[in-house]
Amino acid sequence: MKLVVYDLDHTLMPIDTGDTWCKWLLALCDDETRRRGFATIDRFAEEYIAQTLSIEEFETWQMQFLAQFHRKDLEAARLAYKSEVLAKIIPQKAAQVVREAQAAGAVTAICSATYSFATRPSAELFAVDHLLSVEPEEDAQGEFTGRWIEPITYQQGKVAAVKRLVSELEREGTVIDAYEFWSDSAADLALFEYTEAMGGTCFVVNAREGLLRTAAGHGWRTGRTFTDEEEARAHDVVAKALAKLENAPRLCRKK
Repeated sequence: MKLVVYDLDHTLMPIDTGDTWCKWLLALCDDETRRRGFATIDRFAEEYIAQTLSIEEFETWQMQFLAQFHRKDLEAARLAYKSEVLAKIIPQKAAQVVREAQAAGAVTAICSATYSFATRPSAELFAVDHLLSVEPEEDAQGEFTGRWIEPITYQQGKVAAVKRLVSELEREGTVIDAYEFWSDSAADLALFEYTEAMGGTCFVVNAREGLLRTAAGHGWRTGRTFTDEEEARAHDVVAKALAKLENAPRLCRKK
């Protein structure tokens, strides 16, 4: 059976869903927290593009930020985020490629470095079979602790997560004998190369010039999973949704 793995941000979705989720929470915070948080998110985004990101620093900030809020408030905020943003920006082609893989009988998975509490709504909307994402640690009451559970699904960690999923599927009686991977990011070279080594098919989509050159050298397929118009509309949806939160009640942070 074939396993088809998709990156999420800028691959299936035309935005960075993790950054937008953080901005959604920050919009419900006080002005100083919002200012510092937005600056940190922007710095991480720049470092990611430049391939200088410290994934440990990134995950530590993300987890500690999440742990500042009560779980019931996070659940309510996430439900609103899913309906007001994510459900409105799913690109037609991205949804189509997932549906076609499922119709062909493939096992589908989203694999993202963004933590699972933020990525699960997108996984639900695309109805993939599995979500491979960084897991926030919870205490006995279900509150987030500010730590994560290994592995971090980033670079080589994505390969480890896919291998673990394949092993779990085989224990359950599903043998994976074909692979396919879709991503926009040079940070995913390790999983592209693993997919190629396993005789699979690599799809480089919505990518920058450097990754497109790499794709050409390997003979990987290239294309788009959303149009410029869909991307622009998604950013407009996000901006309008965040603006609506200006007058919303502020989130109560843990003492």
